Amino acid sequence: MDRKFEDLPCSAKLVLKVIEMKGKTTFKELKEETLLPDRTLREAIKILKERGAIRSKICLEDTRTRYYEMSCLELTDELEKVEKEKG
Repeated sequence: MDRKFEDLPCSAKLVLKVIEMKGKTTFKELKEETLLPDRTLREAIKILKERGAIRSKICLEDTRTRYYEMSCLELTDELEKVEKEKG
């Protein structure tokens, strides 16, 4: 697996796992699922977007809302490999 995903902070890994399990997710849903503070959650999302793990899309019903989703399906398989290697 690419090293850019192995050294993610715990908060980013948690956010990534929630998005992986739920699929398309809003900030509010991520906040409810992860129980992370707003600032920590925003930073985790920023890191994941910069590394290409997730992407955001604007909700057409409410343009203030964004959806977050995995940017590629191959990433899910790679994350599972890393989890197995670590124990």
